[in-house]
Amino acid sequence: MAELPEDFDPSHYMVGAPEASKEANETIQCICDEVKSQAEERTNQTYDVFKAVTFTQQVVAGTLYKIKVSVGANKHITITVLCRLPCHPGRRYEVTEVKDD
Repeated sequence: MAELPEDFDPSHYMVGAPEASKEANETIQCICDEVKSQAEERTNQTYDVFKAVTFTQQVVAGTLYKIKVSVGANKHITITVLCRLPCHPGRRYEVTEVKDD
């Protein structure tokens, strides 16, 4: 029987499993820009800096993003954002959780 390579990541092949963490890109920053006010509302804080650093994504009934965000002064938060399918009414992006890092 053939052996799996050492760097084999089974979650890459599992339906519904979160992907490995990646560096944030322009699309992820746009999502952050759109949900910044929701994150501020949840934390009762105002952020002068809100820059996406890394993210993971998971396909569920839409896409679930966990985004590490720099909020200035060497501080980070992790926001969980649900991107709903177009057939669902309401907000396209919704912050469902905010955690301090």
